[in-house]
Amino acid sequence: AESFIAEIAVAKGMDSLEFRRELCHNNPRALSVLDAVAEMADWSRPRFATALGLSLAGYSSTFGAGIAEVSVDQLSGIVTVHNFWLAADAGYLLQPSNSEAQLEGNAIFGISNALKETIDIRGGMVQQNNYYDYPVMRMNEMPNIQVRAISTDNPPTGMGEIGLASVGGAIANAIFAATGARVR
Repeated sequence: AESFIAEIAVAKGMDSLEFRRELCHNNPRALSVLDAVAEMADWSRPRFATALGLSLAGYSSTFGAGIAEVSVDQLSGIVTVHNFWLAADAGYLLQPSNSEAQLEGNAIFGISNALKETIDIRGGMVQQNNYYDYPVMRMNEMPNIQVRAISTDNPPTGMGEIGLASVGGAIANAIFAATGARVR
């Protein structure tokens, strides 16, 4: 869905952030996370060897926005996420540091899932047994991750999955910005 929103922005000749801001003009909480993550990533700063992709997610009254900064090796096609920024508003935060830890874990899981994780099934049987043959990102492959859990006066809502929902679309949109090819 977030890749499609980015496609519409391109078709309209609009910046992806500004297009989402226009779509969310009546939703101050969604605008808040968009503005926060754009500020964290310095969205308007030109990139030369990398590209940015944006994604916005909303569940009930929780909102999250992520920006991935990626490069794509032109010979191998290998995607590297260099930075990932994530902002979320889940209402009043009872445990702000735990909320940020949850967001960071979501970003790590989402990046690993998007770039590395795969399960092979042959003859109805899963071929992987454990982490020795199931690829996950290792510590030395992790990008710089910055998160911001925004506490508001709204009732507390869920923080569990909002970070994860913001990762895949941001990476796919950054790949498009870097290469002109859509990943669906």
